[in-house]
Amino acid sequence: MKVHAFNPEIAQRIGVITAIVLWQIKHFMRVAKDKKYNKTHYKDGKWWAKTSTRRLHEHMPYLSISTINRAIEALEDMDVIISCKFKRYKGDHTKYYTIDYTKVKEIVAKETKHKLIKKEKSILSY
Repeated sequence: MKVHAFNPEIAQRIGVITAIVLWQIKHFMRVAKDKKYNKTHYKDGKWWAKTSTRRLHEHMPYLSISTINRAIEALEDMDVIISCKFKRYKGDHTKYYTIDYTKVKEIVAKETKHKLIKKEKSILSY
């Protein structure tokens, strides 16, 4: 049985769904670090998670691909995650994600719950 988790303090600020997606990206970053994918997953002094919304959906089948996309957009809008395409070869469109932990700490420290809950509602809307 797989267990999915999230930080409740972060979830209070950015919403549960967004916190779950953030945790999954963090998990992929940790896997890359543990397996020492240095050449492909360690760039600019940061660990990066190589993933797609389809892969995230495979790990979180209870979230639709469109919901995952909205959560990623919200995380990018909040500057919590940074995305990049490293283009290791011509035609490579793989996206990599990393977490800005300074921004996460700022969000947890601030009382921005009301503003960010509106984002959570828009993420859930169709």
